Amino acid sequence: MIDFGAFKVLHRRQQVEEEETRRLAELNHHWDHAIRGGLQHLADALWPDGHVLGLIPARHYRLRHQVEPGIGVWWVERDIPPDDEHRCAAYRVLLTLDAQKDPVLTVQSGASQYPVAPLTETALEETLAQAGQDPALVILRQFEEARE
Repeated sequence: MIDFGAFKVLHRRQQVEEEETRRLAELNHHWDHAIRGGLQHLADALWPDGHVLGLIPARHYRLRHQVEPGIGVWWVERDIPPDDEHRCAAYRVLLTLDAQKDPVLTVQSGASQYPVAPLTETALEETLAQAGQDPALVILRQFEEARE
């Protein structure tokens, strides 16, 4: 005899996971511009632009975004010399859902994690500025495409 109860439980779990994935994708889209702008302002303040040949302005950092199951991650990174070790100084913004399926933004520096509260663009900017007072995370460079 086939136990349909187990199939129903599995189907319901899949529906919940799909719903969470869809909600997180919508939130990623909604917050993308504000987070990228905030990280760009932070990077501009910490790592001012240089010039190639003394004439052409060049940024010394990269902005990245990655979506993983259950989390959206944005970060700004700058290479730490010597370049052959592929280490970067970085600050991250994490977007997750809490137990009630409400969005949670967290800014991560090398010293701490700062929750963004209330969940507004102004609070995000303030939290990024606060995290910018800390030393950066030291991470290995990611070699996929980035918005430079």
